[in-house]
Amino acid sequence: MAIVTLVEYLRSNQLPVTIHLNDVSLRNVTIEFFEISDKYLWLFTKEGHEMKVDISDFTLVDFDATVHKTFTSIEMVRQLRILNEDKPYNAYIRNSKNKVIASFICIGGKC
Repeated sequence: MAIVTLVEYLRSNQLPVTIHLNDVSLRNVTIEFFEISDKYLWLFTKEGHEMKVDISDFTLVDFDATVHKTFTSIEMVRQLRILNEDKPYNAYIRNSKNKVIASFICIGGKC
């Protein structure tokens, strides 16, 4: 699943990111741990925040730095390799109606 690959990449590389979810924004946080099920993604940050994201209707992750949409983990790995040199960048988790479920803004940089 593309979302797992993205979050694991952020966590393992300790990349700072601003997370937008509904009306909440956490600026310049680092993901320390995450848990995923068929319905939810729980994010825990080093700064002590916890976020629960409803991913029951998750479809894809896209980036504003590229025109490619990622549906699978393999596609996500390819995109992250390309974007590794273009930090910061933004990723958007979308549902089947193309609505943004969550945004990861300024990945790898401070904004």
